[in-house]
Amino acid sequence: MDIYNFIDKLYWHYVWPLFKLILRLFTGKCELERILSREYPSNSELCNRIENCFARSSIREIRESVSDSGIVSEDSDFKIQSEIILKYKNISPQLPIYEKYLNILSRTLITIQNYKLLKRNIEKLRVEKYDENNGTHRKLLEEVWSVLEPGVRLESMVSDQWKDIGFQGSRPWTDFRGMGMLALVQLHYLVSERTQVAKQLLSHSRHPEFGYSMAVVSINMTSLVRDLLSEYVLSSHFYNTRACTLVDFHQTFCYLFKEFDSMWLLLKPNIMEFNSVKERFKTRIILALNDSHCVLPVVSL
Repeated sequence: MDIYNFIDKLYWHYVWPLFKLILRLFTGKCELERILSREYPSNSELCNRIENCFARSSIREIRESVSDSGIVSEDSDFKIQSEIILKYKNISPQLPIYEKYLNILSRTLITIQNYKLLKRNIEKLRVEKYDENNGTHRKLLEEVWSVLEPGVRLESMVSDQWKDIGFQGSRPWTDFRGMGMLALVQLHYLVSERTQVAKQLLSHSRHPEFGYSMAVVSINMTSLVRDLLSEYVLSSHFYNTRACTLVDFHQTFCYLFKEFDSMWLLLKPNIMEFNSVKERFKTRIILALNDSHCVLPVVSL
């Protein structure tokens, strides 16, 4: 065990519990009650404090309420779950402020668990592979073509024409690779729900000197936004908006793609510099998301 792990273990196993005990003796409140009784400048800060508090709890049911392995469902009764947690923490229903605590905790658990549900749904899409024989999959890809190339007939699903919108070869689905159907669904959302933005991006990607492969960059942006979600970097944004649906995730993807395009146009790099520009962009986005007040804009129609 290295010195840093030793100090970390020492702090969380001995120093922090002792500090919590002192605070409880001094304030008459447990850690959760102290959190619920305060006002926070952002919902993200409140969610993070409750997550951290619950993740360190000695009570398994409380730890599981915020863990990735915890049971999460669309119809979970968060009020009942919150009542159980408050009971575990000996916060009496007789307290005049009990209902306020209950409502704050319920809303916070909804936000936290909706984020986890979104993560699960995104992973389901990501691991689903494009199937050439699946009519729904094929239709999504055909609609991407028809929106970006209106009036241009697609000769075949296997065609070099796909290169015109930024795929690398005649079989576009081979570009999806590790992002699976998530990459196609997001590209389809962009072209169908933010059509003018998509056409603008395609136009920029065709610049004779500073162009890029639009479809390939779209897949890269899908990979980026998925990583940010999985690593909880996007939690500040989603916790503050309290909106964690698939559509909200797609809107975040659209925003990141549009911002990347703006950076690309500003820097005017060549395509060989793509990875370095992408890393610079990722660093900039992470810095913005590290602000607990962060709310990413929605790309207008």
